[in-house]
Amino acid sequence: MGLVLTRHEGEKIILSVQDGADEQQLIEALRNSGISISISQAKFGAAKVRIDAPDAIKIMREELINVPRSEPNGQ
Repeated sequence: MGLVLTRHEGEKIILSVQDGADEQQLIEALRNSGISISISQAKFGAAKVRIDAPDAIKIMREELINVPRSEPNGQ
């Protein structure tokens, strides 16, 4: 899985294991491919960060952690 995020100075990206992930498959994927992080652009105090990780790895902007999800009907 690949994802590109723009981050400003002091902002974080959190990597964690997806709920229900098969740990053995994850370990094997990490041994084979690992996690790749690259900076594709950096200017004006912001950087574009590309993260390639196994599907069992959840990639989140820190500000979205613990944000309640709205219900499907908008409530």
